[in-house]
Amino acid sequence: MIYLEKAVADDLDTIIAIQRRSFKAVYDKYQDEYDPYLEDEERIRWKLVERSNSFYRFIVVNGEKIGFLRLQTNDAQTEGWLGTTAVLPEHRQRDMALGQ
Repeated sequence: MIYLEKAVADDLDTIIAIQRRSFKAVYDKYQDEYDPYLEDEERIRWKLVERSNSFYRFIVVNGEKIGFLRLQTNDAQTEGWLGTTAVLPEHRQRDMALGQ
């Protein structure tokens, strides 16, 4: 079963671990100074805990957190968009569909 689970402040270490593992190969290849792999703990904590218009949701498959989505809204929270999306390398390109 696949579902989304709200991330809270205590999940910071898990989010950092997933983000680093998810973006390491891209960073190693391109050495982009703006790659999410390099995003520091303080900035991620700010997005998770302090920004009122930033929301993290874990992607959970069979009880295992395999990635996350970061959703962001405008200040009025009337419009939103998808921010960082991270999926652990070993869970990519698998035949999964929500609700199955």
